[in-house]
Amino acid sequence: TTNWSDEFVLPAFTPAAGELTAITLTFTTPIMGSVSYENTSNETVFITSTHAVSLTIRLFNDIDLHALPQAVRVDQVPPFDGLADFQGTSGASFNMVTTLVSTQVYTMPADLAQFSGTSPLHFPVSAVGASTILGPGNFDAILRSQAASASLVIYFGYRPFDFTVKKLTNLQSADDANGGDVPTLFPGAPITWTYLVTNTGATTIALADITVTDSDPQVKPRFDPGSDNGDGLLSPGEVWRYYAVGTALDLTIDQPDVTVVPGCGNATVPSSKRAYENIATVTIHDVVKVDPSHYCNPTQRRLEPGLAFRKLINGADADGPNDPDVPFVFPGAVMTWTYLITNTGNVSFTLAEVDLQDNDPALTIQFDPSSDDGDGLLAPGEQWRYTAVGTSHNLMLDSSTITVVNGCDPNHTGNQSLAYRNI
Repeated sequence: TTNWSDEFVLPAFTPAAGELTAITLTFTTPIMGSVSYENTSNETVFITSTHAVSLTIRLFNDIDLHALPQAVRVDQVPPFDGLADFQGTSGASFNMVTTLVSTQVYTMPADLAQFSGTSPLHFPVSAVGASTILGPGNFDAILRSQAASASLVIYFGYRPFDFTVKKLTNLQSADDANGGDVPTLFPGAPITWTYLVTNTGATTIALADITVTDSDPQVKPRFDPGSDNGDGLLSPGEVWRYYAVGTALDLTIDQPDVTVVPGCGNATVPSSKRAYENIATVTIHDVVKVDPSHYCNPTQRRLEPGLAFRKLINGADADGPNDPDVPFVFPGAVMTWTYLITNTGNVSFTLAEVDLQDNDPALTIQFDPSSDDGDGLLAPGEQWRYTAVGTSHNLMLDSSTITVVNGCDPNHTGNQSLAYRNI
């Protein structure tokens, strides 16, 4: 039909897509109808047939978008041929079809704002026939099957926004719970989580539009203002940093609101098979992106300290006073005592933790730094060397100030003499 009223319902622009810069409305109005006329006068006349429809869309604030599609035909018609049949030389019957496409562009911010939101847009539309057949003299005319339809297409011009999020645990990505970059942390060790938000789109994003949260409710990300260039806007290509601090948990203990997943298979330090997981969630204009991170605890093990100790005199073990390697020296000869300490356990010791003494108060024991591998730790399997230098005693005269025992009989002949002993 020609006269009708209806409503267009279109989706609004979603702000999550980016920054709206232009709206283009395309109003398409096809019309069709049939015309019949008969010239009943005795003269040749010009008959003008116009098939037209006036269509109106009511936009915001009583603003109307109009379209007037029309098809026009002008015929020179001979005098009446004696038959009123809308045919022959004095009559005609034909169809009229046309389509009008109208375009309207809006770029003003106030106009653009009305096309944005979450609710659909409702635009009333109406059509009113405006067809005519005009000419001088007498003629009969019929307009039949007049019809009009309309379509409205809305095009959103916008600068899209996009962003990425990367979460780090102690500067490690640790996305995969079994990854080689997963930190291994003792319970109670400090942790810093870093959240990097990068604007990879084409439009700026305000600080107030960015929300950064963590799946662990005890972890509270905070914006680092030092990562901004000072304008409070995350510009295209700019990276903002958020951070949170905490302490590593004992992952052998289940705790509420803490997510523990299987992992730690490729950690650089032998670890348990339970990995802590927390997930960063960044929301900008209803767009949500996430990134996980993990850490592990060291593998629980039994601490078994152990040491082996050997003392040498002039390079000889000489443990027993009658052993064949007991050196025979003249009084006043230079003597070197060597003390070898080997870590046979699984616990490291610092230099300060090693207390080495000799029962001969005349000997001063000194650590040989060349026996250390440079880290100041007596690690499992490592051997440290200490030395002391002195002179041999006259065992017949000095027996009151040193320890002497019977010995020096390697062949066990019973012919013993005095032997010096220090421990």
